[in-house]
This record gives sequence, structure tokens and C-alpha cells, in this order.
Amino acid sequence: MRDDPNLAAATLKLGEIGFVLKHAAGQELLKAIDHVLHHKPYLTPKLRAEDWVATKVRARQYSKEMTPRQKGIVQLLAEGRPNKEIADILALSEKTVEFHKRHIKEAFNLHSNADVVLFALKQGLISMKL
Repeated sequence: MRDDPNLAAATLKLGEIGFVLKHAAGQELLKAIDHVLHHKPYLTPKLRAEDWVATKVRARQYSKEMTPRQKGIVQLLAEGRPNKEIADILALSEKTVEFHKRHIKEAFNLHSNADVVLFALKQGLISMKL
């Protein structure tokens, strides 16, 4: 495999998988095979452990499905509606809307309102009107 932490994290989410780099020595390949045969995942040591937490977060962003509630909130945010209006529409408190908004932004690595709008477009939650 390529030295790609996102790919490694996404791959290991599949279960008992070995992740070895293309240029790894034969010994490492044998070690990975042994791990997988014993129902344990294997991740090459070339991908630093301290990067693993961030890598898992990035992998979640690519593999995670939004809940119907999250989709509704993203759609309303992308339409430019304020939190209070979203809360009224969905019969939630403003704090709950703020919680969902923060969680969605973290989970899908969205940093701005423009990111939310682009994300909503890509997810098919809103469309371009000319």
C-alpha cells in the first residue's frame, strides 16, 4: 500500500486486515500475514502511532453516514437559516442545534459556513438555483 494514513485507517475499519507499505521488507510482510491469520489487524510501524488518532478521525469523515437529523440540520444551515429558526423548524432547543452543528463540523472536517454549503451540495441536500 501507499504511505497514506487515511487509507490505512479506512482499511483497518474493515476488520482483520494487514496494512503494509509497498517497500516493506519481507519480514514485515510475514509478520502482517501472521497477525491477520491470528485474527488481529496489522498496521505498519512506519505510520506513527501518534498520528493514529487523527487518522481515525479522518477515516470516519470518509466512511461516516449522516443521520436523518444531521441531514436536516445541514440542509437548513446551508440554506442560511439561523440556529433559532432551525430549532423552531425541527422542534429542538437552540443548544441542541448548536451541539449538532458542532458535531457535524468536527465529524466531517468542516471549518466554515462555506464548507457546510459545499458539503450540503455534494451530499445532494441542496441544489444550485439560477
